[in-house]
Amino acid sequence: MTDQLDQAQAFEELRRADALRDQALKPAMPALGFCYNCDEVVFEGCFCDTDCRDDYEKRERQLCSSR
Repeated sequence: MTDQLDQAQAFEELRRADALRDQALKPAMPALGFCYNCDEVVFEGCFCDTDCRDDYEKRERQLCSSR
């Protein structure tokens, strides 16, 4: 049983390291003065609110998975 737990922990650490590496390699989105989702004017950041951010990220994930 201990071996299975050790293997599961090692696998989890590997996946976490992969996710952190992928996030670090992901290009940062420049703030352009408008919401990337709805084109509303924003003065800080890339999105006008969390709903727009979530919608944008959902579409990006769907786009990436369809490639």
